[in-house]
Amino acid sequence: MTGKLVVGSMPIGNPDDITIRMLNAIHDCDVIYSDYLPDNINNLLKLYNIEKEVVVLNSTNTMHADMDQVNDVVLLISRGKTVLLVAGEGQVGVADPGTQFIQACMEKSLPYTVLPGPSAFMTAFVASGIVNGDFFISCNMSKPEDVLERFRTSETPVVVLVWQDKLTPILEHVRDCFSINKIITLACDMTMDSEMFLTGTAKELLANPRFKLINQSTKIALVMHDN
Repeated sequence: MTGKLVVGSMPIGNPDDITIRMLNAIHDCDVIYSDYLPDNINNLLKLYNIEKEVVVLNSTNTMHADMDQVNDVVLLISRGKTVLLVAGEGQVGVADPGTQFIQACMEKSLPYTVLPGPSAFMTAFVASGIVNGDFFISCNMSKPEDVLERFRTSETPVVVLVWQDKLTPILEHVRDCFSINKIITLACDMTMDSEMFLTGTAKELLANPRFKLINQSTKIALVMHDN
């Protein structure tokens, strides 16, 4: 009997955003593999009073999982076990490691499925109020400024995730070097009680009193587009 890889989808903030299919997957799986934020899945298990083994991924960098663990999961699936693979927030493969498990299932002809769910990128794009349905998503959290630079003269909206310590320098660079027509929406702590959306030019955002509410624990998605 062959098991299955289930790529789960975690809430991006509020735990109530979890889907029914994801809850069923947590109940039905034999073991859970989580990225470097295992507290999030453990908090969900505690919230719903579920006991499951959680194995933390030993990722070599942001997007690459440890191949020994990939081989372990392949062996488990081959032995009939169902493995649930989760990111700390959102979806595996979007700024989080885990696609190597899917690739291994393809190579070994093992069954897998991906559960859709909350997406920080989609939520931030909708919150920006942009009418244009075409946009670009970047998972490059190490150098989001390089991504924005590529869209300096483009009319295509771009959505990037930004670490808090990079936000002010990025906005200052956009203020000083980009067209004044560039509008930015900062989607902060989406779906959480502390949720906040700020929209304006880079100059306006830096001068906005609410900008000071962004702190080291704030989760930020930045949407840039033309006015």
